[in-house]
Amino acid sequence: MKTIWQRLNSETPKFWKKAMALGATLTAISAALVLAPDNIALSEQVRQVAGYVATAGFVLTAVAKVTTADQALSEK
Repeated sequence: MKTIWQRLNSETPKFWKKAMALGATLTAISAALVLAPDNIALSEQVRQVAGYVATAGFVLTAVAKVTTADQALSEK
């Protein structure tokens, strides 16, 4: 558990910072589509795909956050 907290608090490489931002953006847009009011005409397929994209965006953000530039933590 200590290693996870160390990874979360360590420096994230530049590429993964961009990946984290992309994942957060995908999650936010997808959440807006899934939670849109019923008076906005969205098909069920659009809502279902938005749910999948939200999940993928969340996973991308989580993986990018625990990726570290610290060599000592990367070897564990």
